[in-house]
Amino acid sequence: MNLPPTCRSTLSDPARLAELKGTKLLDSCAEVQFDRITQLAAQALKVPVCLVSLVDDRRQFFKSMVGLTGWAAEKRETPLSYSFCQHVVATGAPLIVEDAPANPLVCGNPAISELGLKAYLGMPIRSPNGLVLGSLCVIDTAPRSWSPGDIELLRNLTLLVETEILLRAAIAEKDKLASRQTALLHSTTFSVIATSPDGVIEFFNQGAENMLGYTSAEMVGRHTPEIMHDAEEISVVAAELSRQFGRDIKPGFEVFIVQAQHGDADEREWTYVRKDGGRLPVRLTVTALTDDGGNVTGYLGIASNESERREARQQLAQSNDLLGEMGKLAQVGGWALDLQSMALVWTRETFRIHELDALENPTIADAVQFYTPESRPRIENAVRHCIASGEGWDLELTLITAKGRRIWVRAQGRAVLKDGRPERLVGAFQDITVRKALEESLAEARDQALSASRLKSEFLANMSH
Repeated sequence: MNLPPTCRSTLSDPARLAELKGTKLLDSCAEVQFDRITQLAAQALKVPVCLVSLVDDRRQFFKSMVGLTGWAAEKRETPLSYSFCQHVVATGAPLIVEDAPANPLVCGNPAISELGLKAYLGMPIRSPNGLVLGSLCVIDTAPRSWSPGDIELLRNLTLLVETEILLRAAIAEKDKLASRQTALLHSTTFSVIATSPDGVIEFFNQGAENMLGYTSAEMVGRHTPEIMHDAEEISVVAAELSRQFGRDIKPGFEVFIVQAQHGDADEREWTYVRKDGGRLPVRLTVTALTDDGGNVTGYLGIASNESERREARQQLAQSNDLLGEMGKLAQVGGWALDLQSMALVWTRETFRIHELDALENPTIADAVQFYTPESRPRIENAVRHCIASGEGWDLELTLITAKGRRIWVRAQGRAVLKDGRPERLVGAFQDITVRKALEESLAEARDQALSASRLKSEFLANMSH
């Protein structure tokens, strides 16, 4: 029997067809995850045939089949003219047929005579977005009355099919995201190293390989970051942190993560020891990676090569133009504010970070306006507090450049005193957008992996019942 026009439009709906294609299940090989479900359904309902049928706008494809024989089984598909499942997809509701030749909806279907279909019970299989992709159906070769228990059992088994599709979608999305993130992480010159909560290295990017001389294969799953650090430096920092936290912190992995465990990023200079024994000064930032519940799932360390910066500092010690040279050699902007005249001076690097072509120094009010609304009160309060108390600041904030880009910056400032009172403020300014993107990307990848793992565990638990 032909479908009404409204039902035919559902079958050919572009959104539904795109969702179906996106599952990558059409024309795919048989898989044990789906075959277990059809076998269980056939046994539980005592029927000769059970199918996971996926329906597009011209055919039905059997992702899994039990008991089907003949040309339909060989091709693993039939035209829509043979499909009872198309009615399930078109209406989005279960289809219950107890005696097909006597049922006006399907009595003209050639599957009745050619495939011996007499009784049919089908449940809609929905995508994670709620669109009907096909049907989990059971078929009998003799007329049959389907009991409420039969219907409920098939509905529950359909949930297992949907769970498997959801799991596949989550894994596919995770793999896609991980691919993009891995490309990003390997494209940076920063060393990016991620560890498990107990310190075993889980990720070691190309920047780390170039900086340290080890390959990822040599490091992942084999070592903690201690292997690349100077033991004496670790001991010195352990003593410093012991005083800071009022407890004994022994030299080891805890030295790198104790601040991150308390919710603060740990940023300090270290000496990396390369595989060949060479030594490299770096600025290392360590942050904690957490799941949705706030539980620590690992740690992320991002390091930049400080060799050029240290060389720059030595040259700057002999330079009268400290701020200008700092920006030129170390890619850090500088600024100074005279508290008598309130005249603000920026270095060229600071203008570049703000994406300003003109080098006309802004007013303090204009400079503050670059910060986003959520960051503006923080920088204003920091400046006021510094003027009142002499205490400097070191903040990570967001601003909108002159060209409309939203970026992350590290803003530092301190007071220069005269006769015990602040005479002017000076500071440094650095674009840290790349570092922030790396931290967010790796945290998101870890969340996706944890989500996929939970879905798989739930699926396996359902199967065991």
